[in-house]
Amino acid sequence: MLAAVIEDRRLVWSNDPDKNLARCSEIKADYVSADKILIPQISSLSPITTALPLVFVLGVTAIKDGNDDYKRHKSDSTVNNRKIEILRTGHWETSTWQEVTVGDIVRIVKDKFVPADVIILATSETDNDCYIETADLDGETNLKKRYACEATRELTEAQLSSMKCEVTCNAPNSKLDEFDGTITVNGEKAAAVGNKNVILR
Repeated sequence: MLAAVIEDRRLVWSNDPDKNLARCSEIKADYVSADKILIPQISSLSPITTALPLVFVLGVTAIKDGNDDYKRHKSDSTVNNRKIEILRTGHWETSTWQEVTVGDIVRIVKDKFVPADVIILATSETDNDCYIETADLDGETNLKKRYACEATRELTEAQLSSMKCEVTCNAPNSKLDEFDGTITVNGEKAAAVGNKNVILR
């Protein structure tokens, strides 16, 4: 699974019920207007008088939607091409966000965004902690303290690169302050992973 961000709307039908309902209402309104054009007997206006506003509204809506999709596509491209360092075969390689996959070990530096939801394996601080800002998630601008997992905080880069690791956690949900999971490193006893060990994108 890649960490690429895709926010632009390329399909008319999506999984969002509200959007689908709104789209159905638009289609219904277009159908009624088209009926009045094609069947002049049910309309007191001429077909041209009914068609011109309909064509104009549909044209403006199509241009606006196309412009919005183009802007979202450009924004997605900018985000997906941000640089990140990934630990591969014992050394750090500079890559892009869209190339980050599940299980990659990434290095996040001060004042930079995170490419995906991550579990903190280690930090450069002596207390194995770090501070994050979650304004994009919950609107809070105060810094929150997070800690590296106990099972991995003392490992070197070489050990991190060669370790066999398995993470088990709860299913994705909308609760930003709840994360329950475990991490197993090199087949040893599973250690707990909580909200204080995670940075959400």
